[in-house]
Amino acid sequence: VIIKNGSSIFYDNIFIKKKSDNILIDVKKKLKEEGTTEYSVSDKDGMYLCDEKGNALGAAYEGEFRILMEEKGLVLINTLPIETYVKYVLPSEMPKYFHEEALMAQAVCARTFAYAHMRNQSYAKYGANLDDSTSFQVYHAAGRYKETDAAVDATKGEVITCAGNLITCYYFSTSAGKTNNMSVWGSETPEYISVRISEDTNSPFYKWNAYIDRSDIREVRVLERNESNYVTKLEIKYVDETIVLK
Repeated sequence: VIIKNGSSIFYDNIFIKKKSDNILIDVKKKLKEEGTTEYSVSDKDGMYLCDEKGNALGAAYEGEFRILMEEKGLVLINTLPIETYVKYVLPSEMPKYFHEEALMAQAVCARTFAYAHMRNQSYAKYGANLDDSTSFQVYHAAGRYKETDAAVDATKGEVITCAGNLITCYYFSTSAGKTNNMSVWGSETPEYISVRISEDTNSPFYKWNAYIDRSDIREVRVLERNESNYVTKLEIKYVDETIVLK
């Protein structure tokens, strides 16, 4: 798992503390001393990402940290067993107080999503499969809890397949009223994805407002919608030009 630095995967420097000895590791300094472009560290009790003063920036990580020196900066990869990974994804994506069956279903979705992305080439050059953000599924935004750990243990190894193949298990926090097909991404829709009514009006994220500066915009017009009624083509007429967003 690539551990992102905000919206970037690159760090100017990385500081790590192992729980077992609490000694601050300056990774850039280590790489320079050892004359290498790769550094690995692990600890049975866990590891903290820290600021340069040694203050932990969050909960401890399990598994191994592998840091690569790249032209644009340092890249941080956390390697760990998939069941442990799912135990950190589940409470990051679903509140621990949800019903145990919901937690179990989400655990199966998260595990399926992770296995399916082992074929992903986005981060293959770094020896990683996915990152810790919403671009894939949120990892390590929360700690581990007995309720979510129990849901992962109860479904250990369970995944979702269609015609014998792992599905790419898309899920979302809030529905806008209907589920969608893959036309939004310009892809072919697999047979296991279909449009369904799915109201989430009780969610605080069901509707929101976005504001744009229309000082140089003459007209905004919807040109095309898909079967879920999502806008797939939008025309914007400016004073000097017209553009079409797909």
